[in-house]
Amino acid sequence: MSLPPDHAATRHSAALAALVVATIAFLLPWVNRAFEIDEPLFLWSAEQILRAPSDFYGGQLNWYGSQQPFAQVIKNPPLNAFYLAAVGRFAGFGERPLHLAMLPWSVAVIVGTYVLARRWGVPPLGSAALTLATPAVLVSSMSVMCDVPMLALWMWGLILWLRGLAEQRPASLAASVVLMALCALTKYLGVALVPLALVAGLLERRRPGGWLLWLAIPVAASIAFEFYLRDKYGTGAFLDAAGYATKAVGENRLSFLGRGLVTLLFAGGALLPLSFLAPWLWSGRELGSWGAVTLALGAAFLVAGAVASGGASDYPLRTPAGVRWGALAQVTWFAVTGLQILALLARELWSRRDTTAVLLVLWIAGVLVFAGWINWSINVRSILPAVPAVAILAMRQIAARAPVAADSARRRLAIPWIAGLVLSLAVCWADYSSAQANRAAAAALIDRYSRHQSGSELWFSGHWGLQYYLQRAQARPIDLRGSDLLDGDVLVIPEDNPGMFEVPAEWKIVQTLEEPVCGWLTTTSLTLQAAFYSSVLGPVPYYCGHVPPRKYFVYDPFRRAERER
Repeated sequence: MSLPPDHAATRHSAALAALVVATIAFLLPWVNRAFEIDEPLFLWSAEQILRAPSDFYGGQLNWYGSQQPFAQVIKNPPLNAFYLAAVGRFAGFGERPLHLAMLPWSVAVIVGTYVLARRWGVPPLGSAALTLATPAVLVSSMSVMCDVPMLALWMWGLILWLRGLAEQRPASLAASVVLMALCALTKYLGVALVPLALVAGLLERRRPGGWLLWLAIPVAASIAFEFYLRDKYGTGAFLDAAGYATKAVGENRLSFLGRGLVTLLFAGGALLPLSFLAPWLWSGRELGSWGAVTLALGAAFLVAGAVASGGASDYPLRTPAGVRWGALAQVTWFAVTGLQILALLARELWSRRDTTAVLLVLWIAGVLVFAGWINWSINVRSILPAVPAVAILAMRQIAARAPVAADSARRRLAIPWIAGLVLSLAVCWADYSSAQANRAAAAALIDRYSRHQSGSELWFSGHWGLQYYLQRAQARPIDLRGSDLLDGDVLVIPEDNPGMFEVPAEWKIVQTLEEPVCGWLTTTSLTLQAAFYSSVLGPVPYYCGHVPPRKYFVYDPFRRAERER
C-alpha cells in the first residue's frame, strides 16, 4: 500500500534531515584533526593559488627528497585546492575552519546516495545510512583532500544526468555535464563518470542521439586542461598521472593475482559494515557456504603463513613466537567481505540485467579495477567512489529478498547498522589519534630543537603531517642532493614515514621521542603494516591489536663521528 503523496514527501524530508544531522554529528568531533598524509600538498597549492591564481602550480617543494616544481609532484587537479584557497582567504588555514568547510561535501555524498537510491527504487534510507557507516566514508571525510568532493560531484552529476535523460530536461543535462567537468578537475578518476554516463544514455535512449553532444563538454574541459598544463608547465595532467601510476605499479613486486588479493582486503576493510548484513543478504544455505569459505580462506592464509604486501616485507601471519591469530582473523574477515562484494555483483548480473544493475556493476567493477591495477598504490581513498554503489546494490538485494519498508524490518536492520557504525567510528578515532600524535611530536621537537631555543637547525626527512608542522615552524627538509648540516644541527625521522633519506650508520640517535596513539587500533603503521592510505606500508587498511606509541628518532650527524676521529 503506497503512502499519500504529502505523507510520503514528509517522510522523505524527515529522513533526509536525519541523515544531514547524523553526518554532521559523526564528523564534528574530528574537526580539530591535524593535517596528515597528502593534505599538505592541497594546503600548499591553496596558498599558492592565493598568491597567483593563474599560476596554481607555481613554486617548488621538497616531497621526494629534493626541490621540484609543483607540477612534477602534485598528481591531482587543482579544483579542491581552489576551494580550500577560497575558505582560507576568509577563515584562515587552520584545521577547524578547513574541516568545517569540507562537511558540505560529505553531506552531499550521503544525500546524493539517498536521492539516487530512491530514483532506482531501492530503499534510500538504508542505502545512505550504510554508506555513512563505512570506514571509507567517515575517515575520508576527516581530511581536506579531494576524494570526498570528487565523489559528491560524481553522485550529483550522475543523478542529474539520469533525470535529464528520463525526463528529457536539457537544464538537468547541462547542469550534469558541468558537474562532470568539475568532477574530473577535482580528481582525475572523476573522468570515468563520462563513460558511465554514456552507458546510461545508451540504455535509457536505446540509440545514439543529440544527448551524446552533452558529453562532449566534460571531455573538452579535460582536454583543454591537459593542453593548458602542457603549455604553462611543460607537463600533462591525465596522461602524466597515468604514467606515474603505471611506473609505480611496475615497480611494485606484487603479481597480478597478488594485487587482486590486496584489493579484496582493502575493499573488505573499506566496507566492513557490509558483513553485518549477511543474514539479510544471504539465505541459510548461502550463509553455510560463506562459513565454509571463511574457514577455507583462514586455513589457506595459515598454511601460507604470510600475505604478500608489495612493500619491503610480507605481512606475517606466523612468526617464531607462534600464529598471529588476531591478524589471521582480520585478514580473513577483510577477504571474505571483499569476496561478498564480488558475489553481490555476480548475483546482480545473473538475476537482473536492467539499467540499474548494469550501471551498478560497471560502477563498482570499474572502481575496483582502477584501485587494484591502475592506481599507483592500493588504498581506501581509491575504493571510496564505489562505496555508495555497493550500499545501493546491497539494499537492492535485501529488498528483493524481503520487504524493508515496514518499521519492524527497519528496526532489525538498525542493529547491524549500529554495529558497523561503532566499528567505523573506532577506525576514525585511531586515524585521529595518529594525526594528533604527529602534530604533538612536531610541537615538542620545535620546542626543543628550534634555532630560537638552541641556536641549531632542525632538519627532517619525509613528508606527511609531522613534516608539514615542522616546516611551518621553520624546520628544514633535508635535500638528498646535499644539505649544509652544521655542527649542532639535528635530523628527525619518524618510524612510520622514513622518507627517502638513509641515515648513515655512524650518526647517533640523541633522542627517541614517543607520542601515544590509540593503543588497540591503527590506520597507519609501518611496523604493524596498517596502510589505510597506501598499500606501500602493508596489505591491510587498518589493524586491531596492541599498538605501541609512535616513535620519532632524532639524529646528531656529528657527535659520534667526532668521537671516532
